Amino acid sequence: MKSLPNFLYYFFIITIATVFSHCTNIKQLDEYYCILQSGEATQTSVVLLARLQKTDTLLNKDIKGINGFVKFRITRDINSKSYLESPFFSSIESNDFVVKYEFNGLRPGQKYYYKINYGPDTSNVTSSPWNSFKTLNLPGSDKNVSFIVANGLEFNAISHEMKSNNLEVSALEANSGIPILKSISTLKPDFWIINQETQSSSLLVDSVISDPTNLTLQWHQLFSLYDLNLLLSGISSYWLIPISNPWQEISAKHLPVTLQSSVPQPFCRTYCINRDIQIWILGNSDFYDDDAEIKMLPWLKKTIKESDTPFKLIIGPSALYGNNSNEKAENSTASEQFLTRRDSLFNWLKNNGLRNNGLYFISSIKDVQYHAMDPSGFEEFSCGKLTLANFSNSLIPIDTTSRFETAKISLPFLQNDAKGAFLMVNSGRDEYNSPVLLFRYFDSNLKLLYAVHKF
Repeated sequence: MKSLPNFLYYFFIITIATVFSHCTNIKQLDEYYCILQSGEATQTSVVLLARLQKTDTLLNKDIKGINGFVKFRITRDINSKSYLESPFFSSIESNDFVVKYEFNGLRPGQKYYYKINYGPDTSNVTSSPWNSFKTLNLPGSDKNVSFIVANGLEFNAISHEMKSNNLEVSALEANSGIPILKSISTLKPDFWIINQETQSSSLLVDSVISDPTNLTLQWHQLFSLYDLNLLLSGISSYWLIPISNPWQEISAKHLPVTLQSSVPQPFCRTYCINRDIQIWILGNSDFYDDDAEIKMLPWLKKTIKESDTPFKLIIGPSALYGNNSNEKAENSTASEQFLTRRDSLFNWLKNNGLRNNGLYFISSIKDVQYHAMDPSGFEEFSCGKLTLANFSNSLIPIDTTSRFETAKISLPFLQNDAKGAFLMVNSGRDEYNSPVLLFRYFDSNLKLLYAVHKF
């Protein structure tokens, strides 16, 4: 073999040395993992969230974040080269390596796909798999809508349930998630509403919440569950974040939510999801307290009066009816102040023609499923819990019109068996083109526990 000319030889050596020296300074992309979520989808916008991580599994009960860069991309056709994209954002420790971006200008009633490009720098990136969500329908749309209301996301719940039945839990099962999440995925809802309140459960960590570090750790543990991330990869989520939570800022950081400047009370919002149904998602842990009376209730009454949909659903973390344990924080009905303000709201609703007229309450805090009806003409559906933690089916039959009359609430349905369950709501039209609302309770095996139509 002929030797290379001197200048070519030195050029070759310098090029090889440069390439190898450059490669040693680049972190391999397989050191980067991510979680990806969508939330608060409206007719024209969505909030996307990503967190860059060192692993995809828990190490010493945590998943450490990692510095890097993230760019979001969104499209209606993954085979098209046409997409919207964000700038690159830094994943840094001060934000717990969480990055968010809100896309606007989307089309109503459409399925969108999104992913991120991410890595140690903006020129050395890899792409995540495609996730998806649906934007909300136009207010005048005839499209059917289905959604889930759930409560009780607890990281260690599956192992507690297995141990209570003297069954062993493998590491793979423990890292997979709560089995009921697979059942929810099977139903393919358009979106889900989940109560964040359960993150305060001591089941998630070895000790109760005592500082921001513990709460941050809980979110890392929760989003390590494979089945939860799989469910979130295909739908938009709406999280109830209690206003009174002392660490609400930390919780909001880890969720695809934004503060709405147009709403006087943080994390309270309303969406018209087709021509038949409008929903109100309330953020307060007790929406009849002093702060709610000043800020939230006026907004709630105003937006209810402005709504012309046949069905109106008020979804909140409070319950209208209590249980038989005064030790439970959510037993708001033990308070005379609560009863007075609740009855005051009922009277306002009756005076505005909403008694027995398409308005229903959904509680996302109660540990048991029930459908309750009271003499004042208002009904409440409690979504129950995804797990068995704190299950209790004892309810006090409280008179909601006057504490001195004999009429009591009735319970067409009360969950008796201790099992994980959730509420599914469907909005559609019957053969006469009249609006119909369907409430259904399912357990973890998708067994139908209770169903009722509202016309």
